[in-house]
Amino acid sequence: MNDQLALAAAGFRALPMACRITQSAFRAMADQWLGESQALFTWCHRECGL
Repeated sequence: MNDQLALAAAGFRALPMACRITQSAFRAMADQWLGESQALFTWCHRECGL
């Protein structure tokens, strides 16, 4: 498993500093990350009693 994939599996996301991305693509990616973080929080809250 490569480093990026391992980080993604752990709930971490990274955007390379030299990345060129359109505003609409960035917003779509941010929306996806937000949904994933909300799902992770919900799971942790339920499973760990946080």
